[in-house]
Amino acid sequence: MRKMKTKILSLGDRLREEGIQIGVKKGREEGREEGIEKKNFTATKNMLEKDFPVSTICDILDVTPEFVQKVIEALRKEE
Repeated sequence: MRKMKTKILSLGDRLREEGIQIGVKKGREEGREEGIEKKNFTATKNMLEKDFPVSTICDILDVTPEFVQKVIEALRKEE
């Protein structure tokens, strides 16, 4: 005779598992967004240093003029 192992999860356990999965997914999404913003920041900075017009930067990188302004202000603070 084979014994079957069963695992009974309480409602609390199931909710905790679901919460962990949601947290992991959200963390990945936030990390991905931060990575994209960092890459856009670096690319914008490099393009500004090569005197690209703001409109060209926005078109190529699909960023807003406000984002480019944020990079410009950050560069001023570094000086």
